[in-house]
Amino acid sequence: YRGGDLIYINDLNMVGEVVSIGLRSTRILSPDNREVIVPNSLISMNQVVNYSQPDPSLREQIDFLVYGNDFDQLQQLIGETVRGVEGILLEKPVDVIYLSFAGTTMEIRVRWWIKNMDNQFEVRTRVHVALKQALQQAGVDTPDLSFDFNVNKDGT
Repeated sequence: YRGGDLIYINDLNMVGEVVSIGLRSTRILSPDNREVIVPNSLISMNQVVNYSQPDPSLREQIDFLVYGNDFDQLQQLIGETVRGVEGILLEKPVDVIYLSFAGTTMEIRVRWWIKNMDNQFEVRTRVHVALKQALQQAGVDTPDLSFDFNVNKDGT
């Protein structure tokens, strides 16, 4: 990592922008605008995820349940809805995956890409709201609309 990179330090559960790297410590600006000084010895013993390198784009996903039995129609509706959300990278795929079923309940995973983490939560909220509205307008029943959010930079 280098100055300006957005990193996550696993065992410290810390995310932030690298402000400077010194001989003994690294200064990191947290999302709540606090500068945290972390000893390099702690960083060297941790897994560090660099959200800025080599490509700052980020894939996100949500899992949710729906009632129904026509996955093809749901796949089209969900894919078009997510592609229509501001902030989604249209040059990258939007995946709608049928994970499992029980009776008429389907577990669906939707994955999409955003430019970077700068507006991650705003885009996620837009996707959630758009999907909720689209499913309700299409008359698709959901056991609950509590979406499970997962973020994956590594494409898994």
